[in-house]
Amino acid sequence: MAPKTEALDIMANATSLGLWFYLIPHSGAIDTALMPIFFFCLVSLIAPFPIYADSSWPQKMTDFNYTADNLSEHWQTLTGGFRGPLPSGSWVETSAAQWPMLEAATRMHLVTLADSHPYIVEGLEADEKEQYGRYAHQLRETWALIFNGQLERASELGLSLGAGGYYPALYAQALRATLTEQAPAQRRALLEEIAHRTDELLNIAPDHPTIRFGNAYAKARILETLSVTEALSSGYTSEVLSTLDRLLSENPNHIYAMTLYGGVHAGIVDKAGKLMAKLSYGATPASVQDKFERALSLDPDSAAIRFEYAKALLKVGDRSGRKIAKAHLEKTANLVPASAEQALYVDAAKRALASFKD
Repeated sequence: MAPKTEALDIMANATSLGLWFYLIPHSGAIDTALMPIFFFCLVSLIAPFPIYADSSWPQKMTDFNYTADNLSEHWQTLTGGFRGPLPSGSWVETSAAQWPMLEAATRMHLVTLADSHPYIVEGLEADEKEQYGRYAHQLRETWALIFNGQLERASELGLSLGAGGYYPALYAQALRATLTEQAPAQRRALLEEIAHRTDELLNIAPDHPTIRFGNAYAKARILETLSVTEALSSGYTSEVLSTLDRLLSENPNHIYAMTLYGGVHAGIVDKAGKLMAKLSYGATPASVQDKFERALSLDPDSAAIRFEYAKALLKVGDRSGRKIAKAHLEKTANLVPASAEQALYVDAAKRALASFKD
């Protein structure tokens, strides 16, 4: 476990696991038909900080035992209702009809798995309803692995499912990049793979709002690994903000775009300084606060948004901002985790508070 540092350092490097709850369309704001399995997801805009690998889950943390079969009992609690419906056969069927090119790409991939994943391939020989049911079971298994903290296994299983498994697979991979991988080069490689795979999906489904958001998110995470000069020359900053602007114009209540936007602006202010950030991108402490306050107004009980907000305030805020950040951290730290993700999230907040200096 990393040694304690200043609260800002911990907050700047710890991953906001809960933000992952906000990487797909809000069921209350966007039609759930736009939440197919054929996607990916991605965590905070702050530089990655290794916490725990799959093989070194801290003894003090609770073990979780979710499975594909019992996930339905806990899905609402685990996702807060923001990750779409629990994968089921009927949901897979609906998604396949909504995105036929992605279904075709998935089927083409699955026929290559005869040796390594015979159960999945056998499903292709079943009747259509059974095919969808078996595939949904594998998706639920992938999510169960994530909730249990087995991120590498979840990523491997999800990727083996083809385009239809990218959502949970790359979700897990991004968590690995920000939570468990200690080598900077490997962290960067994981993030670049996520960006590359979502670029590929955009070629098939360019209008998919979740893929567009996820692609922007991946590139925003990569930006955090770059110097100011590298970030400017990459073109990613303008690209990410443009995508978020379009998403918010299509849906002003896009809670995920708001949260990400606030984090991006905080990073710009932190790296470029208040004057250049304002002149170049319109990024100011006020714009950061506006985005997070709007997001909180939509979901005031979100620990994820509060944690992201705290980190942003520590980057751009004054003493009063630090007090608000501490309050958000305290609410986060007092959560009773229902999953491995949340356990790491709570632990990060507690460690930040332990070295917080008023």
